[in-house]
Amino acid sequence: MRQARKLVKHQQDQLLILELEGVVAVQLHTLTNTLALPISREVASQLADVLREALSDRRTQLKGEAKQLTHDQRESQELRAADKALLKAAKKKLSQ
Repeated sequence: MRQARKLVKHQQDQLLILELEGVVAVQLHTLTNTLALPISREVASQLADVLREALSDRRTQLKGEAKQLTHDQRESQELRAADKALLKAAKKKLSQ
C-alpha cells in the first residue's frame, strides 16, 4: 500500500510539473507501468474529441449488447415456461 501511494504521488508530481510548464500530458496505464506523454494543447483537444467519440461508440455497442442479452433472457424464460406448461399438460393427460 505504501508503495502504491508513493507511485501515485510520483505520477501526480510529474503531471504537476508538466502542467506548470503549460504542457498537457496523457497518462497510459498498463498492469506494470505508467507512461506520461506530454502533448500540445491542440493535440490534446483533438485527442479528447477522438476519445469522446470512441467512448460514445463503445457505449452504443454495449447498449445494443445489453438489449440483445435482455431479449435472449426473456425469450429463454418464455420457452422454459412453455415447456413447463406442455410437460404439465402431458402429465395430466397421462394420468387420466
